[in-house]
Amino acid sequence: MVLQKSRFFLAAPVAGGGFVLGGLGKGTVWRALRAPVILLGLVVALTARAQAQTVTMTATRNSGAESESTQVTATYNASGRNHSYQWGIKGGTADCNQNGPDYALGATQSERLTCMSRYGFVGSTNSEAVAGHSIWLNINDDSLDEPDETIEIGIWLQGLQGGTGSFTYTITDNDPTIVSLEKVSQGNLLAEGSTITFRVTLGRALVAGEIIDVPLSISGTGITTGDWSLAKAPGNSLNTGVTLSGTGTSTPKVRFSGAGAGTATLQLAATADGNSESSEILNVALGPDGTGTNGFDHTSLGTNVGGGADPHSTNNNFDITLTETLHTVSISMGTTSASEGNSGFTSHVIDMSVSPVYSDNFRIDFCLSGDANFVSLSDGDEFPNSAQSDRDYDYSILEPVDETTTFISVRQDDNCYYSGVQISGGSTSRQLRLR
Repeated sequence: MVLQKSRFFLAAPVAGGGFVLGGLGKGTVWRALRAPVILLGLVVALTARAQAQTVTMTATRNSGAESESTQVTATYNASGRNHSYQWGIKGGTADCNQNGPDYALGATQSERLTCMSRYGFVGSTNSEAVAGHSIWLNINDDSLDEPDETIEIGIWLQGLQGGTGSFTYTITDNDPTIVSLEKVSQGNLLAEGSTITFRVTLGRALVAGEIIDVPLSISGTGITTGDWSLAKAPGNSLNTGVTLSGTGTSTPKVRFSGAGAGTATLQLAATADGNSESSEILNVALGPDGTGTNGFDHTSLGTNVGGGADPHSTNNNFDITLTETLHTVSISMGTTSASEGNSGFTSHVIDMSVSPVYSDNFRIDFCLSGDANFVSLSDGDEFPNSAQSDRDYDYSILEPVDETTTFISVRQDDNCYYSGVQISGGSTSRQLRLR
């Protein structure tokens, strides 16, 4: 008797004696044997494929502030098999550091043990049917204003088929973004029909998905929304991710949105209404901190950055005087060059005037720059004095001609010495003293 080739062979007894012999597989042929036979052997090969493990990751929270730590637990069916497991870091935008920002892994809360990429913690077990292992994400509560960050950790099982799991956690920043207000244009007068430029600046540039709404206030005694208009300064590079709303009200809003948004450059124009009116002082300010009317934390705003946004403690407002006429300030001197003299000093008068004459006292700034060395002492210091003798300088500026012994005070900014001068009655003068 010939049996067709098969992978497996089975034998089954039949009535009357004998058995049925056959194979499993393609082309199986069954034969019923009535005569006694000797069954020389039966071989059955079975291969069992282990089921891939399903790892379930749970945590006390999926996101939290920098002041909060989180425990993550991995659960899976070990069926009592001997195996080992490893915790480690798979990715994320946060910086793992045992001694600093932003976090580290620990076996217990507040413990900061490791930042290794895969072999952070190694353990083994051979007894659990359903195994569960935990690790702590311990977050550093820093004082940096920064975008929200992510942590991705994983667990790897060895000795179990396909055992892996991962979990992503979001660190929510709890430090506010500070917003500053700065007037760019020089001077404190704004004539009708003219504009001034100012900036609203965030403490850091935003990233994709972030929004900060900044409330402004424009007010003053006798000031109405008809006295001014507000717009973004021309030039796309000046206002990346910036939109302006509420410009017809006294409380406009500046929205910063998306990657790279951080500076708004705005222009305030005084309306030329043709009406004869006295000068008016206009105040431009950031809204107050808090949830009150026009506040930085008011529920009507769309700010979504971790820690919110706060106005700068000092750089938060400026005043500008609206005037009907543009006043021109002139500075002149009788000569454009002068000899320093063989010894001592020579003096030259600098005349300053404003036209048309302004009815009130006001201040102008003038700049002292160039290759010559300027000397500045405190306001009211006598000239000359003991402090002068050891200083290398070429010239100085003194108070008016009839007050020949007093220095004027100055401030230095961008390689230019600025001196404030009060003008009354339309003109004043200063002395240029050459050494």
